[in-house]
Amino acid sequence: MKKGFTLAEVLITLGIIGVVAALVMPSLIADYKKKALVAQLQKSVNTWQNGLKLMMVTEGVDDITDSEICQTPEMADYYSQDHEYKESDAVLKKYFKIISTPNDMVWYKAVHGDDDGDGWEHPIGFYIADGSGVDLAIYCRVGDVTNPNAKGAIGIDVNGKKGPNTHGRDFFSFLIDSKGNLIPRGSRQHADLTVNESNYWKNNPRLCGTPGSSNVSMALGDGCAARIIENGWVMDY
Repeated sequence: MKKGFTLAEVLITLGIIGVVAALVMPSLIADYKKKALVAQLQKSVNTWQNGLKLMMVTEGVDDITDSEICQTPEMADYYSQDHEYKESDAVLKKYFKIISTPNDMVWYKAVHGDDDGDGWEHPIGFYIADGSGVDLAIYCRVGDVTNPNAKGAIGIDVNGKKGPNTHGRDFFSFLIDSKGNLIPRGSRQHADLTVNESNYWKNNPRLCGTPGSSNVSMALGDGCAARIIENGWVMDY
């Protein structure tokens, strides 16, 4: 005669399943969120790098500072979307699906998680159709003192107005070279471009932790795009 489970056995089994789920689910959810943010980052990098290169090819220029965005009468030293540069904004709208230009000032925490003044405030000048927000600058007639070989910089909030508004989680920083390439801050290319080894994240734990460790308790996060890309588009922290 086949014996079924007693009520007590069923309840115990359900209780065990519940405990296991409670232990596993937070990790699974966190992993899913990381993968979603990385996928958005990869899409944003492709969008902006391809768009800037298309702009240069279309205009027939070899240096991004010779592009139309730097030739409008309103330009003095550099282009940054937190200024009232409407003619230059119109140029960008030819190549990017810009849906609004609100110039929101947003505070982003450091990746270590403590809002203790280590964050930065960025002007989000563009919101793109894919939901991302962008802080963009092109150094048209003057350079960046700290990055003299760079021709621009871009900060990308990959999920726009959604949280967590944190460097290295949903906000990532890049330099732009003369060819329109996005150079992740903290990357090997960044260190070479600036001739400064401390700008490579593996040499500077403050940028995005240390290789092989998920501990970023002392990191600011402005070098995390480099770490993610070097790890094969994986956020391992």
